[in-house]
Amino acid sequence: MPKFDLIYIIGSLRVGGCEKHIVSVANYLASNADLNVGIFVICDSGELQSKLHASITTFLPCISYPVNSSKLRKIGFHFLRFINLASICFKARPKVIHSYLPLSYIYGAIAYLLLRPILPFSKLLMSRRSLNHYQSSGSIFKYESILHSIPHLALANSAAIAKDLRSEGFDSNKIRLIYNGVKAYDSEKVTLCSSRPNNIVCVANLIPYKGHIELIRAFSSAFSRLESNDLKLLLVGRPSDSAYYDFLRSLTSELLLEKQISFITDCSEPSSYLLSSRIGILPSRQEGFSNSLLEYMAAKLAIITSSVGGNTEAIIHMKSGLIFPPQDHSMLAENILLLQRNLRLADQLSHQAYLNSLEKFSADSMFEAYTSLYRFLLL
Repeated sequence: MPKFDLIYIIGSLRVGGCEKHIVSVANYLASNADLNVGIFVICDSGELQSKLHASITTFLPCISYPVNSSKLRKIGFHFLRFINLASICFKARPKVIHSYLPLSYIYGAIAYLLLRPILPFSKLLMSRRSLNHYQSSGSIFKYESILHSIPHLALANSAAIAKDLRSEGFDSNKIRLIYNGVKAYDSEKVTLCSSRPNNIVCVANLIPYKGHIELIRAFSSAFSRLESNDLKLLLVGRPSDSAYYDFLRSLTSELLLEKQISFITDCSEPSSYLLSSRIGILPSRQEGFSNSLLEYMAAKLAIITSSVGGNTEAIIHMKSGLIFPPQDHSMLAENILLLQRNLRLADQLSHQAYLNSLEKFSADSMFEAYTSLYRFLLL
């Protein structure tokens, strides 16, 4: 087995904000930084595997994750995958092991702890991509802070997440903030939002905490008070489970909005929907720092976002977008009406958000930050 500069650990390569982020950074490192990169996938592959640079090695499970099986079978699956990870790290001698998301952090921290005497020059990084609400769920993740003395560094993609890590006892000197970044669109493609079709777009997988229920109710309220009936809502995202998806479809029917609301559930690249919409909404009840928000900014959308996590680090109310309290569908409806009735304001907010994305949240600045970090760790 070849030696690796860097091995990422991630749950899957299905379409999601974190997964798309890893693919973009890994591809850049493999093609521009001349690093030998591997990705250890815990549970299953996904659509994004085909997007990886040809030189990147993926370590996939030999058997499918037992989604509907007993707890004992799931524990057995994770035990075998952990042994597989330890074996790969022992043979590949990665100089950096980088875990993303809670389950990967547990895998990486324990494997590193066991192998540290054998791999004295390897370094462990963990990346936190969400606020720590998940630790109160009663699962194993509530004990996550026990592992915080093991990594060399923790990476946060928002100041809000960095604050969470400090509150859990993570050494402040070992926390680094690197914002997400997105590639800019060609300037010819990015027109004034007021000149586009009257669409609202929300790019978020259909998971309860993403706030689709509040968005649908707010859309219903706003639509009923508009003089024109050309407003559409595009919900772009993969369902988390069939029951929740069916509930959202049922709510749409109950509110008589089947012609106004479209569910786009099989989309790995949302750019066509972004560039054909006026408004981008992120109604999350909780969020670390959303890639969708940055994609809205890069597409020059008029943005409405909930005031959670790192959202307010990217959007300033009435300067680069509109902000509302999470789960407040009445305020969200008022913000939709404001942008519908004041297209000049929509253009002003969207233009400032676009400029901010180029200045502070570009893909180039993100790639440069990660390259510098890994180069430092590889010395």
